[in-house]
Amino acid sequence: MLEAAQRHFELENFVFGPQTNLSSIANQTDGEALEWLIEDMHQRFNMRWPNARDASGRERKLQLKIPDVLTVTDLAEVLDSGAWPENWTSRIGPYLD
Repeated sequence: MLEAAQRHFELENFVFGPQTNLSSIANQTDGEALEWLIEDMHQRFNMRWPNARDASGRERKLQLKIPDVLTVTDLAEVLDSGAWPENWTSRIGPYLD
């Protein structure tokens, strides 16, 4: 996890630790780096994506809303669970598919 964070944020001299706030770093540097890290972790850990039915009754993938405070430890715990948290999504969209 620490190696992946280091690679995606490309902060050569920064030392990531368990309580490093990834959301804060993304806000101060490149916001897309955290999105790429999440996407990379999604693929590596084969995470279940939150779904919901839209107004037409179709099953849709919900867009993740990354919390304002997301530490390395928080992300590791989510990855251990095998599914993205429901509270990271909005039931009214936007949808990814």
